[in-house]
This record gives sequence, structure tokens and C-alpha cells, in this order.
Amino acid sequence: MEAHTGRALWFHSVCSNKMSNPSQISLSTLYKKSIDDNLKKAGPAQQSYDEIPKFPYLSLAEGEVRRQGFLPLWAPPDYKKNSFLPTKPTLFELRILLNQVHAHFERLSPLTLESQSKIGGVHSTRFPIPFPSKVKATYYIIRVRTYHRVKYSGRERVWIEFLFSHIDNYLVAWRVIRSPSEFKTAYWCLFTDSADLNREGPLKDKCRHTQYTNAYLSHLEKVKFYDGVLEDIESFLKKLYVNPDAGGTYW
Repeated sequence: MEAHTGRALWFHSVCSNKMSNPSQISLSTLYKKSIDDNLKKAGPAQQSYDEIPKFPYLSLAEGEVRRQGFLPLWAPPDYKKNSFLPTKPTLFELRILLNQVHAHFERLSPLTLESQSKIGGVHSTRFPIPFPSKVKATYYIIRVRTYHRVKYSGRERVWIEFLFSHIDNYLVAWRVIRSPSEFKTAYWCLFTDSADLNREGPLKDKCRHTQYTNAYLSHLEKVKFYDGVLEDIESFLKKLYVNPDAGGTYW
């Protein structure tokens, strides 16, 4: 690295001034010191569904004052209320979701090293949160809703929630919600790789199992992104949700 700013300068000062022997302090030591505070800020204990971060969310407008009321522990300063990504999102809506999730991981990351390169300019390197053996697994949710204009066609309007792991960003569970009251009662569908979620944590005893794995390595050539892909995913998951034990039947 050619130059350090922010936390990188702090890292340098700790190594050079506070330790008589630089070898006595390591990156892992600093890493561990930062874990607890960052998890409290962006990844609370998640004993319940309400404690799981949800994206996208509506943000406060510039100059708008926050009204008193319930504010999730994980919520960033600009949080207003939960929202949804439509199954036919615009580029602007996708960008908002990407930026919100990226900012969330920046708050969650225990350590940042900032540097400047001749090619990329100033940039940050975020270290991921610890391996599951060192900290309790936590998650975040992406919410999708049937494109709003579809309601005029008579097509059923649903919400779909996708549960992702903070540790590796893998999709580990999902569910289909057909009415607002079901947000507290609808069961989650698990992959064969994430069956343990039904035994502990916020999803305990609230899951059903599917015949699908969340691994993609052996089927990577089949993964495609195209206009309307979220609508096709919605149709597939609605059918599978009725009978989660079915394998490879609806795709």
C-alpha cells in the first residue's frame, strides 16, 4: 500500500507506538477487538425475526425529521421503514438495494484498511465477519414483491423473503407470504445444506425442508439472468412453497 488513511493510520500508530515489539500485535488481534462493537451495531443477537436486518428500506428524505416509534436495532441512520423490491425492478431500485446492502456490510465489518493505488485511486478493503466457529451466525433478508401493476391482471400478489447468511452471503432459506398477517406465521423453506436452521436461532421450529441444495458449483452453466427472471423465480417458488418436498418438478 502506498498511503494509509482513516483506520489504516490507526492501525499503523498502534503497531509503532503502543507496542515495543511490533511482532506482538497482529492483524488478527485488531480484528478480534473490533468484532463485538460492529456486531452490536449491524448484527444483533437475532433471537427473533424482528432483529434480522431487512432490505430494501425506505430512507429519510434530506432534512426529514425521524418520527418517534419503533426503530430496529440494526437500522442505519437514514432508515425510515421496510420496503420491497418489485419483481420488475428498475435500474434505480436495484442500485438502491445494492448500496443499502453494501453499507450494511461496511457497518458490520470489524476492520477496514484504506489505501491508494495508481490504478484504482483511493479504495477500501473490508474484512469479513469471523468464521461461524467464532461467532454466532447472523443473517439478513431481501424482500421481493409482485410487480404492483400486475394486480390489475388478476395475478396473485405475494411477498417473497430471501434469508442470506452474513458469513458467506449464501441464500439459506426463503418463504412466500400471501397476506400481511402471514409475516409472523409463514414457514421458511430450507435447502438441504441449511437444515440446522430449524433447530436453533430465529427460525427454530418454523421451517420445512426442500430437496434442493443451495450450492451452485455443479450447475453454474445453467444460471442465467434476463429481463423477467424475478417473475419466473416468483412463479416457481409459489408452486414449490405449496409442496416443498417436490424436487425438480416446477422449473
